[in-house]
Amino acid sequence: MSLDGRRAIGAGALALMLLTACAGEGAIPEGYKDAPRTEIDLYVHCGVRSLHHGGREYVPVDGPLTSKLDDASGDGSPSASETPEGGLANPPAGWDNPSQAGWVRVDGDRALFTDDQGHVVEFRLRTADDAPEEPCL
Repeated sequence: MSLDGRRAIGAGALALMLLTACAGEGAIPEGYKDAPRTEIDLYVHCGVRSLHHGGREYVPVDGPLTSKLDDASGDGSPSASETPEGGLANPPAGWDNPSQAGWVRVDGDRALFTDDQGHVVEFRLRTADDAPEEPCL
């Protein structure tokens, strides 16, 4: 392999390492960049459905993030932790279970969760108009 080929491979590897190291921070929306971040273990056992921080409860801006769990029980019994499509809920693929370690940043009535794996979820303060959170079974 030529010297130029080795340099190109080396430059590509360095760029990939830098992108991987900065993936979570690069996705921070402008309003949150100056907000201090606090470590948090986000409970996601039944999906990303809420965030509790500083005595306040937040819900995902775009709705809960869940994946269907095939528990193979076959009993058809209803569950409070069902996905909108039916079936028991889990966090989406690529999330730890039962919790995901990361950081939260708060800007007014919004909160942003980020982690080292590149997950970014924006939350808004839960209001009286929101349905109460169902228990996670």
